[in-house]
Amino acid sequence: MSRIRSLPPTLAILLLGASPALAQTTAAEATALQTAIHGFFDRMVGVPFVSDMLTPKVTAEGDHLKLELAWTELGPIEGYKMGPGKITANAKPLSGGRWALDDVRIPDKLAGGGEITPAGATKPVPIGFNLAIAKQTGSMIFDPTLATTSSSDSIWNGYALRVDSVQGTQISSIDAVEAHNVWQPRGDGRMDMRGEVIFSNYSITTPTPGGTPVKVTMNRVTQKAQLKNFAMAALGALLQDAITLGRAQMAPDAKPGAPQDNPEIKAMARRAIDVLATIMDGLEGDTTVSGLRVAAMGADIGIKTISIGTKFGAEDGALTASFPMLLEGIEAADLIKGPLGEVMPRKIAITPTAGGISKKALVALAQRGIDGKIVGDAAWQAAFLKLLAENPVTLGFEDLAVDFGVAKLEGGGELEITSPSEITARAEFHVTGLDALIRRANAAPELKQVAPVLIFLKGIGEQDGKDTVWRIAYEDGKTTINDTDLSDIMPGKDAGPGPVKKKR
Repeated sequence: MSRIRSLPPTLAILLLGASPALAQTTAAEATALQTAIHGFFDRMVGVPFVSDMLTPKVTAEGDHLKLELAWTELGPIEGYKMGPGKITANAKPLSGGRWALDDVRIPDKLAGGGEITPAGATKPVPIGFNLAIAKQTGSMIFDPTLATTSSSDSIWNGYALRVDSVQGTQISSIDAVEAHNVWQPRGDGRMDMRGEVIFSNYSITTPTPGGTPVKVTMNRVTQKAQLKNFAMAALGALLQDAITLGRAQMAPDAKPGAPQDNPEIKAMARRAIDVLATIMDGLEGDTTVSGLRVAAMGADIGIKTISIGTKFGAEDGALTASFPMLLEGIEAADLIKGPLGEVMPRKIAITPTAGGISKKALVALAQRGIDGKIVGDAAWQAAFLKLLAENPVTLGFEDLAVDFGVAKLEGGGELEITSPSEITARAEFHVTGLDALIRRANAAPELKQVAPVLIFLKGIGEQDGKDTVWRIAYEDGKTTINDTDLSDIMPGKDAGPGPVKKKR
């Protein structure tokens, strides 16, 4: 305000007086936004029925446009209906066909329901949901053509959800839900999509068959996800094709015949394979829960941190996946008492992995099936076995770490599958503090049965400083630990002696 006061009076009046006139929205802009939303659902997302069902209504209201996507009662779907509601926002045009939306609001109250008769029951049971949000704010920068970056931010406070089902009533409540999303274009209808959602003070009470509910509370839940180079436009076009073709097949004058004999369906299936094979370069996600507590059957269990991640990709043309997991700060004194509780793991971390199959080979196999070049169960089995032989599947785990307090276990391993009968495996484990763990087991009556197992593991291990090491290998039907053949004592094995082949 001080800067305006320092301006010459005439200039200040012109600036202040001109702003409202320049900011006035028009009916033409309202039509442009309505058309843009239709185009987004029709072309970019490929689901025109959304804009048909939620026909956007846009009106000019002074310095902004009023956007409303309303629906009347939806349904029934097998007797289930959802009540009316609407999504509203204020919008202002930006340069380049972009729009700034603020005061974005979903229904603060929404309900739906119906009745269902469970198997064996004589009377229907009411089912349904009731959602309520005490307070909410939301904003968005939106480019319907996805040519420039779009983003959104929202906060919901006082989220409450009641779900009535055949099993009973589930109650959920969240103090705050914060969400942030960014769509970054990469060209040709592709984009990087990043999102983060944070739930604060999340509580869920679920019924059980015995009648005692299970209550789960979480101080904080953080979910992150990223899709790299996602082909949204291509997927939208594919969905549009599927909807159009489906309507044509259901038309009264549609030609009869099996789907596999329809050239249009075959062509769309081939396009679907191509789109799905190149849908994205990779996907990464992570869910972290802090302060988890579970109250059930008179017991209370707590975990300080749980983290579960996902990572998919196609490095060097081969499909790969990994799932890092972490549990830390486990509290189960109500269930596990005394000495057994003292050796309960305080921390467990592991990353399961999978990979090996060539994406190109998998796509070629699917296309051969669409073209009718693989017919019958025997042919498909032979094709899969050939694919497996040429592209062995690898399953494994990395970064294994278990902290027992008095002892710590670390390791990793991998299993390779070339055929159902050709499997090789390698793993290595290190334990620090095994002697202390054995002494603890011998001193506690509750752990007496564990002590012989620990002593046996100690005997077949190798010492490397303070570590006890096990190098485990499986090949040609034989299992070795630290180069000692233990095949005869493995469960279900009846293998004779023989040399162990080194893995190529």
